[in-house]
Amino acid sequence: MFEKIKKPIDRHRFSIIILLVIICLGLSISSLMLYNSYSALLQDWIQLKNEQEKNRVDLAYLSKKSEADEDFIEGNFEQALQKYQAL
Repeated sequence: MFEKIKKPIDRHRFSIIILLVIICLGLSISSLMLYNSYSALLQDWIQLKNEQEKNRVDLAYLSKKSEADEDFIEGNFEQALQKYQAL
């Protein structure tokens, strides 16, 4: 009396569901790959920014040292000494 009635699988609906599952998996995988690429690029950018700041500081130091060297070469020993001590 309460027998299950087997309904035939609608191939059209089944193929649409399978297609949607495949699309969702593809989008998930590609979004993970994009996120990993973004993370790597962000780390590279941070590293470059830190290196740029270090280079800026080094350049400022060498510029001041160069000024002191010029004073020393020109014979302005007192000024050169003051600049060397400031470094």
